[in-house]
Amino acid sequence: MALPPLALRLALSGVLAVAAWDVGRKALADSAFREQTPEGVDRAIALDGRDTRFLLARSLLLDRQGAGATPPLERAAELSPRDDLIWQRLGLQRELEGRIEEAERSLLRAAELSRKYEPRWTLANFYFRQGRRDEFWKWARAGLESGWPDPRPLFDLCRALESNLEEVERKAVPDNPRMKVLFALYLADQGRLDLVEARAAGLEPPGAELDGIMAHLVDRLLAGYRTQAADHVRRTLNRPELFERRGFDWSGPAVRTQAGWRIEWNGDQPETLDVLARIAAVDPGRPYRLRWRSETRLSSPAGALRSSGVRWIVQEWTREAAPVAASGELPVSGGGGGSVEFRGPRVGGVRLALEYRRPSGSMRAEGAVEVMQLEVEPVSP
Repeated sequence: MALPPLALRLALSGVLAVAAWDVGRKALADSAFREQTPEGVDRAIALDGRDTRFLLARSLLLDRQGAGATPPLERAAELSPRDDLIWQRLGLQRELEGRIEEAERSLLRAAELSRKYEPRWTLANFYFRQGRRDEFWKWARAGLESGWPDPRPLFDLCRALESNLEEVERKAVPDNPRMKVLFALYLADQGRLDLVEARAAGLEPPGAELDGIMAHLVDRLLAGYRTQAADHVRRTLNRPELFERRGFDWSGPAVRTQAGWRIEWNGDQPETLDVLARIAAVDPGRPYRLRWRSETRLSSPAGALRSSGVRWIVQEWTREAAPVAASGELPVSGGGGGSVEFRGPRVGGVRLALEYRRPSGSMRAEGAVEVMQLEVEPVSP
């Protein structure tokens, strides 16, 4: 039976009035909540007790007061049973109250609801505090598998439980390229370049977003004179632009030109200067040749120069920089090709440098040196 028009209008008016009151009530609750005071939060809950934001704020205020902060969190979990953040907060609050089994269940529930890093990180911390090693390693590994951008805090937590970094790797580090690279960087930060060197051959490109970290790892290995490992990582990347003017690339005060490199002397240069230098990975015992073409135009306002003081040197890439080979001096004026041969030292790395040393008793030189067609190549038997 259809309602008479008047009854229908009255019913509709009632529905609209209820809806308007509900909107107004929520607006008043939001306004009270924005006051950010205990009284405002209480009024917000009184007006809208189903908004979990208000319940979480109430729990935080109670915790600051040293009062029971769990009931608002339990109510929030009832209202939003699929919110992992609420379950995490509830689990941590229950742990603070000594309700360990309930805390564990809450934190496990959070990890069931979300496969992201934070619930797993929280569980790993929980088991760390409880001294439950097996569960800790399970959730530490799960946390690292989630792909969090910066896993160093979790690496630190693992190391607090296990000082042997190789054991940390075995128990917690997932077998994927990204995490292997991040753990290699962590090893470098811990001063364990020996472990990085041993793992360099197994590193694979983890994705363009970590190319900068890979380049930084190359720099760290070179700074520790681990040339072969650094070269492997560099070649794995195949991004030469990341290494311009440093490390394995030629660098120094010389200016790059279309033909090669150019350095100008104005008479104010230091008495000793490496004009151009780079590091190269070499096989121990294998013969190599450094080849170049150069054009030298040097002079002195005080008179003729007897020698240029410019020559190529090859040194071991070690802290001691032991000499390996050296060329004769480049001519004061003129051009041509030249080469110097050497055998790869035991350390597997050399530093090649175009060195200037002002000859004893000579005046400071002015002019320029240009170097072209620089090549380092193995010598065939």
